[in-house]
Amino acid sequence: MILEIMFPEFCTMYADSINGRYLEKSVNDIKVIRTKNTDKPYFADNDVDFIYIGAMPEIRQKLAIEKLRPYLARIRELAEKGKVILATGSAMDIFGKYIQTNEERIEGLGLFDFHVEQDLGHRRNSMFVGEFENEKIVGYQATFSKIVSHGEEAMNVVVTGHGNLNDETHEGFRRNNMMVTSLVGPLLVMNPYLTRYLLKQLGEDDSLAYEDDVVESYYYRLKQLTTEGAHIDFNNHGV
Repeated sequence: MILEIMFPEFCTMYADSINGRYLEKSVNDIKVIRTKNTDKPYFADNDVDFIYIGAMPEIRQKLAIEKLRPYLARIRELAEKGKVILATGSAMDIFGKYIQTNEERIEGLGLFDFHVEQDLGHRRNSMFVGEFENEKIVGYQATFSKIVSHGEEAMNVVVTGHGNLNDETHEGFRRNNMMVTSLVGPLLVMNPYLTRYLLKQLGEDDSLAYEDDVVESYYYRLKQLTTEGAHIDFNNHGV
């Protein structure tokens, strides 16, 4: 399996970089490519199985878009072939039609039909529980962005936490095995069933690293977040 991690020099927020390291620990036969923004993407000229891009500072979104735009056709080709492409946190924003900030409109990659309304003066923070492929998914949201859906297939059905601005029952988007989500943190460590699902799409059936521990932690966290009266929302923080 070939895993390409995009922009590791700035896509490190909320411990998102742990996702790549966890995949590296979990798959026995894996080659990891870490592509900086000054490098040509490996996937441009080579086959890859999994592309991961984690949360980035909003000030870096325009740079990420500019670096990936020349390879849109190749990204679409890989998605059509069923390769896994996963973007988490603020990396999600760059795959929509555009990002509307307080000062400008930034044209996105347009790979999904949604747009982003971004207010850097207010951050929305919450815990999250959703449903993905008949399993629960748990995570965190810490975002300046509100996502406005235009009819794309959702990634998660919201149980608790925030969904898209005009459709609070759904969060994130997916097309085949290409998925974008507002969830941040070590998502693949926190969600062993999600990780196993993604790897199975690539024909990988190795045991997950520290599997017993991550499964136990997953169920503990899920119980905490679904208990009546659980404190979920830490919303409307001015910064």
